[in-house]
Amino acid sequence: MDSPNLSPLKGFNSFKKAYEISAHARLGPVLLFISSRNNDLLIKGKVPEEDTIYFGISVPKKIFKKAVVRNRIKRLIRESLWKNIPLLANQFNLQSVCTILVNYKGEKITKTNQIHLSEIDKILSQALLKFCKANLPKKMQEL
Repeated sequence: MDSPNLSPLKGFNSFKKAYEISAHARLGPVLLFISSRNNDLLIKGKVPEEDTIYFGISVPKKIFKKAVVRNRIKRLIRESLWKNIPLLANQFNLQSVCTILVNYKGEKITKTNQIHLSEIDKILSQALLKFCKANLPKKMQEL
């Protein structure tokens, strides 16, 4: 699995089960939940595909009152995931990863121009790297 496919995790029960069986790590405003393939998680009632990592993003309404702000944060996190997962796949063995759930609880933002991709990307890449270093084996480098 050189570069895994990314697919959104859908369905309330899928999220609930993924939260229950996942290991988690916190870095600043980002809380990551990552689960392995060795579980009984069903996505839309089916067994997850082998070469796909399913992702879910949660941004609380309690902190970010405006939907436009929550949606911008979700779009930025999604873009950051699409950018960082292939980079991590080059360094770490991501074959055992089934789901990645990102829960963003940052400072209150009332306008969309108060948050940028560079901020989200920096925080999320650090959190993913920290988790991978602690929990995943490095990929064997070919000579």
